Amino acid sequence: MVALGDRLVIRCARCGHELCDADDNYKRHALEIREDFEELAGRRIPSGQPYLGEYRAYACPGCATLLQVDTYCPSQGGDLPLWDIQLDTRRLRSRA
Repeated sequence: MVALGDRLVIRCARCGHELCDADDNYKRHALEIREDFEELAGRRIPSGQPYLGEYRAYACPGCATLLQVDTYCPSQGGDLPLWDIQLDTRRLRSRA
C-alpha cells in the first residue's frame, strides 16, 4: 500500500502497477487463474470420486507476479474472491 496524494492504493511491489484503492479487495483487480485439482493430478482421488476443490491464483496484471494462491471448495460456498487483507484506511489516514 502506498499514498498517492490523498489516496491510499494497493500496487505491485515489483512493477508498481496500481491494482485498486486500499479499501478494496485487490484480488478483484488481479489476473485470476483457476487450477482444477483433477487436471493438476491427472486423475481422480483413489476412491474414484472427484476432487472438491481448486486453486485460485492471483497475479499482477502489469507483470504477472504471483500475488496469492487460495484453495477454494465450490461445494462449500463462500464469497469469491476471498478478501484476506482488509486495511483500516481511516486509521491509516489519521496517522499520516
